[in-house]
Amino acid sequence: MEKTITEKLRCINYKGDLNNGVYNAISPRENDYEIDEGILYISYDGRNVIEVPGDFSNIEEFKKNAYQINREKTFFAYQKYPKSYLIYSNTMGATWQTIELPDNTSVQDLQFVNQSLGYMLLYKDITVGLATGCISKTIDGGETWQIINKGIGPEGEEHFRASSEIRFFYENLGFLTMPSVAGEDSDLYITRDGGSTFSKLKITDNLLQKEIYDYYELPTKEGETYYLGIGQGSDGDYNGGDTKKYESKDNTLSWQAIK
Repeated sequence: MEKTITEKLRCINYKGDLNNGVYNAISPRENDYEIDEGILYISYDGRNVIEVPGDFSNIEEFKKNAYQINREKTFFAYQKYPKSYLIYSNTMGATWQTIELPDNTSVQDLQFVNQSLGYMLLYKDITVGLATGCISKTIDGGETWQIINKGIGPEGEEHFRASSEIRFFYENLGFLTMPSVAGEDSDLYITRDGGSTFSKLKITDNLLQKEIYDYYELPTKEGETYYLGIGQGSDGDYNGGDTKKYESKDNTLSWQAIK
């Protein structure tokens, strides 16, 4: 996981001379990308276009949890079988680093808490909705990664779900979803030790109809308040298929229903 390639690239403006009335077709929106003839282009402002180094000819689009474009950290995870790669920039596209990931793996979910600290859910195999793989952590911006967790279950039987997702809010606090194959329900696991161990999170609200509301979503955070939605999954249509909302103001130690 430590093979690193550093590349430099200049910023390219494809809008051209306003007087000639001709614009190049490559025009990503703000903090978005386009792929054209195997070339990946990004833009931070919707005007200036930057070409990302590499061959992306086998990619039509990136998975929603495998890329990010913003001024602090930009990254793309992609696969060119049998290898997977992570390319990232901390300099708004001025320089790029490419990391080679283990063979025969795919990135299911990748996030950076800040420019240096990141977590990656990496899959090796998926069988009947169960996935084998690992959660890895980087503290140097993505240059090196360390495996910290191999899934839920006893040693040797650890697994994730095919649609699992992760979300970390800082180095110790994070969450992992475990949806059923068809999305009827989803368990939510929480870690308070940086991903080394996870325990199932359950809302202890006697008013919650647990047989109906059984799809735990990834929490979000606004300011110092965390928010959690519990939906009905793919098989639920009670009360229009609504979602119950909860909030925590004590760093997720307790949750209260939002009226």
